Amino acid sequence: MSSNVPLFAGGIRPDLVPGVSSLSDAARSGSFDPGRDVYLNSAAWSSPAPFLFGNAPRISDARIEPLRGEDVSILKNTAVGEKVRIQFRAEIFNLFNRTQFSFPSADLGSSDFGMVFLQQNRPRTIQVGLKVIF
Repeated sequence: MSSNVPLFAGGIRPDLVPGVSSLSDAARSGSFDPGRDVYLNSAAWSSPAPFLFGNAPRISDARIEPLRGEDVSILKNTAVGEKVRIQFRAEIFNLFNRTQFSFPSADLGSSDFGMVFLQQNRPRTIQVGLKVIF
């Protein structure tokens, strides 16, 4: 049955099919590839009858991976004379360049249901700076 009920949209909730995992097999096994797999199992959700609220909890057990991002800063102060200092700074954000995928599409009526299209974090960024303090 087609529906336009978005999952986790406040008071509008779908029905949760008992005994069916809300995550796809690929998401549960850890082999999820957003270019090939869906994250949410469409068989786990159904539209409620007209004028009824669904039985799904407000917060689902379907979770995305935790955000992993290591940021590093290196700072070097060097004295040049008595009153002047030079400060060199290098900052690296997302040091290991980990990819964090965004939330999957949660529109039950869409053919894209359960698919992930976006990256939630930013790729590795490096910035350097030189400051003269006097």
